[in-house]
Amino acid sequence: MIVLSPREVSLIGRTLTGVESVTVSRRARKVIEEWSDAGPYCVMADVPEQRVSVTLRRSITADEPWSPGPGQAGAMSFRVGPSAAAPRGRTVSAAVVVLSVEHEAGPPGGVVQRIEMAAVSTTGAVDPIAQQEELS
Repeated sequence: MIVLSPREVSLIGRTLTGVESVTVSRRARKVIEEWSDAGPYCVMADVPEQRVSVTLRRSITADEPWSPGPGQAGAMSFRVGPSAAAPRGRTVSAAVVVLSVEHEAGPPGGVVQRIEMAAVSTTGAVDPIAQQEELS
């Protein structure tokens, strides 16, 4: 999932501005595959463990007063909808742990900040990315 220009982005109790995108990626951490004697192709595959990564990219000014550090944990949420003026949409949220924070030169006079996070499940069986539809 990639969300361009999400609204109302919150990370570890702070409201973030200038967010350009939030990307949710899912990768297999463990893969189980089985073959039969009938041929060269896999006949069963399973992914019993997966990693859910969240990457946030935003433009900041050079004197940004706060930046999370690796190991910081907390809640992240953002709103998505068809347009900024649309009353309906959905809120996406997750418990996250910051893995890295990187900065690079951006538009003239600006800096692009990239925050990589691991999304954490509450039980190990529940998807760490929660989505709630807004009705009004």
